[in-house]
Amino acid sequence: MKKITLLFIASSLLIGCGGDDNSKDFSISEDSYAVQMVAADYTSSQVAVGSQNSERTAEQGLLIQDKSNFTISTFNNILYHIGKKDIDTLDKYNALSSLQKSETSHSVNDNGEGSSNTYTLIQQYNNNAYLIRYGSTTIMQIDPISATIKGYIDLSAYTFEGADFPRMVDAKVVDNKLFVALQRLGADWSKQQAYVAVIDLATNLEIDTNPQLDGLKGIPLTGTNPFTVETHNGQIYVAGRGGYDSDTGALDKIHATTYAVTNLINNTSFPSLIDFSDDEDASNDTYYHVLDVAVVSDQLAYATLNLEQGYTTLETKIATINPTTGMIALLSEPAELNSKEISDINIDTNDRLWLGISNSDAPGIFVMDTDTNTINGDFIDLDMPAKRIEFLTVQ
Repeated sequence: MKKITLLFIASSLLIGCGGDDNSKDFSISEDSYAVQMVAADYTSSQVAVGSQNSERTAEQGLLIQDKSNFTISTFNNILYHIGKKDIDTLDKYNALSSLQKSETSHSVNDNGEGSSNTYTLIQQYNNNAYLIRYGSTTIMQIDPISATIKGYIDLSAYTFEGADFPRMVDAKVVDNKLFVALQRLGADWSKQQAYVAVIDLATNLEIDTNPQLDGLKGIPLTGTNPFTVETHNGQIYVAGRGGYDSDTGALDKIHATTYAVTNLINNTSFPSLIDFSDDEDASNDTYYHVLDVAVVSDQLAYATLNLEQGYTTLETKIATINPTTGMIALLSEPAELNSKEISDINIDTNDRLWLGISNSDAPGIFVMDTDTNTINGDFIDLDMPAKRIEFLTVQ
């Protein structure tokens, strides 16, 4: 098994791009949320952290950067600060001790290649994690404790003709298998058949999910351009936005053992969900896209539907779904969410729905009780639009 010391690789790359900085320090003493924020003009970014359960005011000004292309992942009390396209760094922080001083800092690029553009880190155990890299043909497997590369998982077979890489976007581990969503966009960013590749983590080999068929081994999705993967009770949920010029977003549910796909939302769902009598909704250049999903139970999930005009989000609507029956409906309440742009949704350990608000005039976070669909507590004010919400736990 090849191991390369990542700290050595990265030592010349991290000046001004991560690691320790002069921003204020902070640590947690109870279960907390962490949110990656990005300035509305995309010139800078920072992280905020606060309590999940008591006074939720955000401690802001953490991990300040003069670039916007950053995201976060978490595992128990560990926060990973990830520099994406053309930054390509990974900094690990123990939130119990310091969110200024990183425990490890390293590059996530391959030598001699362009930006790997890591989208997320999926951690299975304390000493095993997988970097899902949008700009690479391989997943990088690492040991987060020793900061070494353990191996690579090749997904180059999914690269669409004329493109450079298969555009992996998100993944989750279920039953010692890694389910990886791949957009497979064409060289001109055209939407193509999207897949979920399934990796046996005992061997790092891809599983053929339908041996009776020739071609790619993965699970073909009903929707294109996937963005988000979530799991619950042996099911994998994949939200895909579709194309920018049509109502082609979709939400698929995949059985983790049989690999059977059940479509929950597709383009035919929008007329029944959306009132197109509104002139703005009926505009020929305005479309709905499914961007995110959060799952509470076998009977309740939430999806965000973005109303977009070109690349501009006008509003986000929230759909409730019964994953077992397939019944869907739009939330009309709470009124606080009307006309908001919701950038991320996530479920905490108390089954509350956290909603990141990225409207530049009033960014922040709402928390909603999912048994009543009512707002829980005060709005959490943020200095910058929220982009990603994750949770930290005290072990």
